[in-house]
Amino acid sequence: SKSCSSGLVIIRIIIPIKYEDYAADLWTRSSHKIGLWVRGQMLVGFVVGILIYLILSLLGIEYAFLLAIIAGIMEMVPYCIWVAFVPAFAFSYLSSGISSAIMTVGAYLIVHQFEVFLFAPLIIKKIVGLSPIVIILAVVVGFELGGFWGAILAIPLAVIAMEFLNDMEKDKTLAHAKNEK
Repeated sequence: SKSCSSGLVIIRIIIPIKYEDYAADLWTRSSHKIGLWVRGQMLVGFVVGILIYLILSLLGIEYAFLLAIIAGIMEMVPYCIWVAFVPAFAFSYLSSGISSAIMTVGAYLIVHQFEVFLFAPLIIKKIVGLSPIVIILAVVVGFELGGFWGAILAIPLAVIAMEFLNDMEKDKTLAHAKNEK
C-alpha cells in the first residue's frame, strides 16, 4: 500500500544502514497487523451495531436502525460509543419518556462493557493475535498517558512493541541454541 511504502522510505532515511532491513521488515509486519486490527475494529463495530439495534428495537425506540448504525461506526473509535449514546438517549426520551431513556442508558452501558471486556479482546486476539490482557492494558495505559489520542494509538503501538519483543525472543532462543551446540 502507498502508506506502507512511504513509511518504508522514511524508515530507510532515518534508521542507520546496519538496522535498515530489520526496521523495514518490522514496519511491514506491523503495518499488516495494524491493518488486521482495523478490520477487527470494523467487525466489533458491526457486532455492537447489531446488539444496539436489537436492544433498541425491543425497547421500542424510534429510529433504532439509524441509531445502531451510528453506534457501530462510533464503536470503531475507542470510547466514542458515548458520542453515539447522546442521540439514542434523546430519541428514547422524546419517544417514550424518562423510563425508556434510563433503559437506553443501561443498554448502552451493558453493551459497552461487553465490547470492552469480551468482544473486542476476543475478536482482536483472533484476527491480530494479541492477547486480550495486552489489548486491555494497552488501551488503559494509552488513555492514562495520552487521553483520547493515547487510547486510539495504544493498540497499534502495542502491535509494534509485541512484534519487536517476539523478534527479541526469537533472537535469544537462537543464541541459546547456538551456545548449546
